[in-house]
Amino acid sequence: MTLKPTVAILLSRQPLRPCGQTGWIRQSQAAVRRLKEDDCTLLSSVGMSTWEMLTTLASLYQIPLKFYLPAVSHEDFLQKKAYYRTQFDLADPLTEYIPVIIENRNKTKEEIWAQRDKRLIDEADLLLPVSIKESGHISDLIKACPEKKVSFDYKIDYEFRDTPLAYEIDRGRIKAETAALAEQYLIHWTRTANTAWPEERLLDYYRDILESEEYPRSARATLLRILTDKKIYASKKNMPARTATVSFSALSPLELLPHMKWRARYRQMAFEPYGLGIKKETALSRGVVPVGYYDRLDSRKKEYARDWRYQSTGRITDWRNEKEYRFKGDFCFDGIATDDLIVVCRYGKEARMVETATGIKTYSFTD
Repeated sequence: MTLKPTVAILLSRQPLRPCGQTGWIRQSQAAVRRLKEDDCTLLSSVGMSTWEMLTTLASLYQIPLKFYLPAVSHEDFLQKKAYYRTQFDLADPLTEYIPVIIENRNKTKEEIWAQRDKRLIDEADLLLPVSIKESGHISDLIKACPEKKVSFDYKIDYEFRDTPLAYEIDRGRIKAETAALAEQYLIHWTRTANTAWPEERLLDYYRDILESEEYPRSARATLLRILTDKKIYASKKNMPARTATVSFSALSPLELLPHMKWRARYRQMAFEPYGLGIKKETALSRGVVPVGYYDRLDSRKKEYARDWRYQSTGRITDWRNEKEYRFKGDFCFDGIATDDLIVVCRYGKEARMVETATGIKTYSFTD
C-alpha cells in the first residue's frame, strides 16, 4: 500500500475575529482543496484558531487527517479524542489520532503548543507556510529543519490587525429615552464571543466564519441568537466552581457606559451595547437572584468561592459596581409576556429591525 504524503499547513498566531474574506482563511481553504485533489493527508491539531480552522477544513472536505492532541495522560487523550471527534464531526476512517503526551504538567500552554508544533512539523513530508510572522515561533521551527521539503505556493504576507476591537459610545450622544431607562429591568448584556457560543460545536463556529463577510459572533449576532431561540445560554466562564449561569445587571444603559471598556486579560469588552432586559419582579419570580459579594480576606471565602450566587468584591476592580444578578442554567423566556421585556441595541436601525421582527420594545444607544 502506498502511503499518502503528509502535509502541514503552517500559520502563525492570527488576529482575533476573522471572516471568510480574511487572507489566511482564503489561502488555507485553497491549500486544503489542493490536498484533496492530490490525495494527501493533512496534519493538524487544536488549541488555536489556526489549527482548529484547518481541522474544520479537513472535516468539511473529507480528507485524511492526522490529528495531534496534547494530553497529560492516556486517559486524558481518550477523553479529548471523544470530545473533538464530536466537535469537528471527524470521520473515523479518515482520522488518525496522535497523542502528544505532556509529561511535565507544570509546562505553560505556550510550551505545550511548542512541543506539539515541533513534533507535527518533524513528522510532515511537506510544509506549506501560509501566513507566517517573521522571527516568530513557526518561522523558527521551519528554519530549524532546512532539509524539509517546503512549498510557498499559498504563502501571503502576515497581516496585523489594522482596526481596533475596542470602542466607546459618547455619553453626549446617548438617546434620552434610553438614558432614562430606570432600574426596573434586569438586563443581560451580550458580548462578542472569540470562539463558539455555549452549546455550539467548533465545527459550526468555524464553518460560519468560512461563509461570512464579517465576523459572525459579534455582540449583535449573539443577541439575535438569543431572541431567535428565546433562550439565554448559560456559561461556565469565570463562574464559581465552573457552574453554568446566566448573568444580569441592574445597571441602566447610562450607568453602563463607564463599564463599557476593553479588558485585555479576556480579549473582549467588559460590556457591549446589546442586551435583553426583563422586568425585575418578573426575573426574580423566575429564579434570578442578586449576587452576594464577599471580601477576599473573609474567613469563609473558600465556601463562597464554590457558590454560584457569590462573587468576590475584587482586588483591583470593585465588582459590586456591576450590580450583578444570576440564574443557574439556561434562562428560557418563551413564556414571559412581551410587555415584560425590552431589547437594547447600539444603533437606531438595528433597534427598528429587532422591534419589527420580535414585537419587543427596543431602545438604541444612538440614532
